Amino acid sequence: MYRINFKIIEKKGYRISEVNRFLAKSRAEGAEKGSKNTVEEIENVRFSITIGKGYDPKEVDTYLDEMIRTHHQAWTSIKENENNYFETAKSSDQGTNGDGNNQAFTISSNRLRELTPPVVDGIGYDTTEVDNFLKQVADSLRVFEEKSGKALHQLKADQYMENGQSPRLLTADQIRWALFTVNDGGGYDMRGVDAAVNRLADVLDYHWKRKD
Repeated sequence: MYRINFKIIEKKGYRISEVNRFLAKSRAEGAEKGSKNTVEEIENVRFSITIGKGYDPKEVDTYLDEMIRTHHQAWTSIKENENNYFETAKSSDQGTNGDGNNQAFTISSNRLRELTPPVVDGIGYDTTEVDNFLKQVADSLRVFEEKSGKALHQLKADQYMENGQSPRLLTADQIRWALFTVNDGGGYDMRGVDAAVNRLADVLDYHWKRKD
């Protein structure tokens, strides 16, 4: 869900739950869908008009128009950023599991700390929030990297114990559904960050499932 402070008016506004749901859906699916589909959904969306309080339609419509312009203007560079953001890590950190089969794409905590999402001038995620989030992910990865065998098993078991001695680790779902403030004056490219978030969720899922 995007956290945007639309003005709330006393009547004849857009239904708040519908707007929030649509923006959350756009966030969840945006990294997996093409620009054309995304823009068409934004252009065709319609929200109910409320009798009571709701979001100011002018502010919501202006924001959606800006989303469309951003998708159109930055599509080429966005796709390049998505493809390149983790490309080095993907090639350098990929390995094999104990059976000799290619394992799921992983990334090391040190490599993650070196990466920076692409920056855009239009609508983007708050850079401080994203930086802090990526640091938390890297911290969880580092703990996983240092454990194997019985120590890894104990690490995972401690996560479910109230008085567990191990540090609390992020789960794949916590990463996948992370929330970031959206700024209209520039920030990290939203599609690039969303793509990275999805990949990082897969990485944490890999570590939670590994047994060695």
